[in-house]
Amino acid sequence: MMDLLMSHAGKDGGEKSFTLSFLKSPVEVTERGVRFQVNRLDGPVDQAKAVGTGEYIDTPSGLVLRSVGYATTPIAGAPFDERRRIVPNIAGRVTHNGDVVPGLYAAGWAKRGPVGVIATTMQDAYRTSDAIIMDITNGHLRSGLPRDSVDEGLRESGVLESCVTNEQWKHLEAFEVEAGRRVGKPREKVTSVDRMLDIIGV
Repeated sequence: MMDLLMSHAGKDGGEKSFTLSFLKSPVEVTERGVRFQVNRLDGPVDQAKAVGTGEYIDTPSGLVLRSVGYATTPIAGAPFDERRRIVPNIAGRVTHNGDVVPGLYAAGWAKRGPVGVIATTMQDAYRTSDAIIMDITNGHLRSGLPRDSVDEGLRESGVLESCVTNEQWKHLEAFEVEAGRRVGKPREKVTSVDRMLDIIGV
């Protein structure tokens, strides 16, 4: 993201600009703009939360766009923190009353809440995957089924029929990057699942 922003910085022409302003929460739309509460980060770096300071600032605005409102939906039978709207966890391992629930994991916004960018969520998924691998390696997680039985179950359920391999995903990625290059963008996302499957030949 920073590379994309820097690539456009300092280019000649144009009178418009934008500024990123962090640690502020909108609390009211006024007649002249938006009132924000100034926040501070509280807690360890990897688990810091934005906390209001009680200080407010008014920003003149001619247009206000709402783009925040995600809340994780609880899954029946799984632990859920109603206040924070996340699945309680330690390093991706789901917990209940502070104790780890064997074999249950969380990643992404269900794990951390709606913060970060796509790359943040991707790296977070890697860390949860590492936790799963560690638990398997240490004997804390056992499926009780041989791999052949798992594959057979997937075939019977029809899951394997719509399975996308890493090679096929790479093909789709290359297609999107090339489509984006032609219009001066990092990539042009394919948003139709049917179109995606058509591109990779599924």
